Amino acid sequence: MLAADKVDSTTGLQMAYLKMGAPRSYQPLILQYPPLLPGDGKAILGDALRWAKTIEADIAYLDPPYNQHSYAGNYHIWETLVLFDQPSIYGVACKRTDVREKKSPFNSKEKAVQALSQLLRELKATYIVLSFSNEGFFSIEELRSLCEVRGPTLVLNHYHKRYIGAQIGIYNPKGEKVGKVSHLQNSEYLFIVCPDRSSWNSLKRALENGPAEKVYIQTELFT
Repeated sequence: MLAADKVDSTTGLQMAYLKMGAPRSYQPLILQYPPLLPGDGKAILGDALRWAKTIEADIAYLDPPYNQHSYAGNYHIWETLVLFDQPSIYGVACKRTDVREKKSPFNSKEKAVQALSQLLRELKATYIVLSFSNEGFFSIEELRSLCEVRGPTLVLNHYHKRYIGAQIGIYNPKGEKVGKVSHLQNSEYLFIVCPDRSSWNSLKRALENGPAEKVYIQTELFT
C-alpha cells in the first residue's frame, strides 16, 4: 500500500484518475518495510462499536468518516491490494461492487450521532482524541456537546489546504474546466476528552506553554 501510494495517478482519493498519467506513476514500484515502533503491537479488523468495550487503553484516537463517502469507496484500490482478489467492479473509477454493501452508520447523518455517542460512551480509555473536519456532518458545537458527555473537552483547530482536487479545479469528462471551487482551505478539529477537570487544566497549560505550540502552527485553542 505504501509503495503503490507513491506511484498512483490520482488526486489522493480513488474516486477518479487523472486523464494523463502523473509523472510519479512512471517511477518504479519500490517495496520497503514501514518504520515500526519498538515493542509489541496488535492490529484488529472489526467494527469499532463492537470492539469498544473489549480494549483498554490510556488514549483512544478516533478518526471516523466525516460524511457520506466511505473509506472503502474512497480507497478501494487499497482494499483490493489487501484482499488480493479480483472483485466485480462498477463505474468510471472501477470501484469494488461490495463497497455498496459495506455501509457504516458513520456515513449516515441520521445514524452518525447515535454511533459516535455510543462509541464515546463505551470506550475504555482514559483520554479520547477525536479528529473531525469542518466539512463533515456536524458543527464544532455539536461535536463538543457529544464529547463533553464523556468528560471535559479541549478543542484544537488546525487549518489545512483542501485536497489536491480542489487546488487543481473542477473538470468535466472531456477535460474542460468547469465551475468554480468554493474554498481552498478547511479546518481539522481535534477534540481531546479528559477524565476530569484537573487533567483538563494540566493539558490546557501544556498546550499553551509547551512544545505543542511549535507543532500546531496556525492553530486556535478553544476551551
